[in-house]
Amino acid sequence: MPRRSSEVLTEIRDQLCCINKTVRNLGDQLSRSIADTTTGANYQNRAVLADIEALRREIAEIRATPHAEPAPRASTSAAPDDDCRDHHDHHDYNDLLRRAAGTAYAELVCHRDTWAFLVEQASGGEHFHLPVDIETDDDGIVEVDISGRSLIAVIDALWRTRRTSTTPATSHLAAKIYNRIGDALGEVDRNAENGNAIRILIDDRRPRPRGGTGDTGGTGDAGDAGDKPCPSA
Repeated sequence: MPRRSSEVLTEIRDQLCCINKTVRNLGDQLSRSIADTTTGANYQNRAVLADIEALRREIAEIRATPHAEPAPRASTSAAPDDDCRDHHDHHDYNDLLRRAAGTAYAELVCHRDTWAFLVEQASGGEHFHLPVDIETDDDGIVEVDISGRSLIAVIDALWRTRRTSTTPATSHLAAKIYNRIGDALGEVDRNAENGNAIRILIDDRRPRPRGGTGDTGGTGDAGDAGDKPCPSA
């Protein structure tokens, strides 16, 4: 039996009411979600603004507070003292080069470690040639005949190391050897008169007879080599 139109209309109205109720519920949920999201964003924004304001206050306080100049940082590598830097003038550089240029050879006596230091410093020079005949005794003492040309390279290298090294130990070592060479070359005229070879002794101990002959050498003779006070380097 066919349904009456009134019943159909009633059923349609009921369905529309359910749909409207569902739509209202969804709208309410959406509104609550938007409100929660807005509230959270506002809270985060307020927290960020509070942090920025705190930083501004700290910066203002720092600017308003007078402060002393920072103390200079201590150097990690001590530079040579003034006495160490100035003492290279104990012997004139150009005068030593001139004297070395007029020297055929000089006898050099030092410890093998000192000789290794000399070779390291001078080996890059254009005038240095490594001697062939090098004698070393049981105590590690080296005796070598070094040419005047190689002596020029040694003087030049020591002079530069003396002036540029930032390590006090290296600067003092270079100065000690430089001044000993200067002492020896300063005796060139007297050695020429006596017929003695130039002998550079880098050893503060009492001189020993060389080869058992009683000739202790030195910067001119035995007394000059061992007893002459060493310039402080």
